[in-house]
Amino acid sequence: MSEQDFTASHKNNLTIMEATKGHTVYRRVIGNNGERMYYYFENDKLVKMRRADSPNSVVVIDPGR
Repeated sequence: MSEQDFTASHKNNLTIMEATKGHTVYRRVIGNNGERMYYYFENDKLVKMRRADSPNSVVVIDPGR
């Protein structure tokens, strides 16, 4: 599937997580419990999909302490 076809079919539920030349990662929410799918494109082709059942907790540490 091309990246253009993918974004056209999911345009209301996509967030770009990372975009560099030749590489893009999208996130799509697929359930009410925080389930998410990540789609990895390289050179306009879908190369990987990953499901995350719940969002990971993020801890930010103040480097000045």
